[in-house]
Amino acid sequence: MNNKNKQYKIEKGVLLFTQPRSPYFYGKLRVNGRYITKSFAPIEDYDAALEMLYKWREEIFGENKNKFHIGPSSNSTNYRDEYLSHKNLITIFSFLK
Repeated sequence: MNNKNKQYKIEKGVLLFTQPRSPYFYGKLRVNGRYITKSFAPIEDYDAALEMLYKWREEIFGENKNKFHIGPSSNSTNYRDEYLSHKNLITIFSFLK
């Protein structure tokens, strides 16, 4: 067995790696500024692990990489209102228009 972990950066925010003293591959995806990790055990082959990583990424992100689904009941259109609505602010600098 290998005593070092190996890390492969597939794309930005998509990594494939092994743990020390483990032959199995793990996947890591960056979602909303945080990484989530999944074990692909008992896969020891790089190509098979890469295929599993792409399938897992499709499960999480779907077709659109900006919308993601973590749990079975998550709703990807649940955005905060303050980011969608725009209101003009009245300030002391309004006369500069």
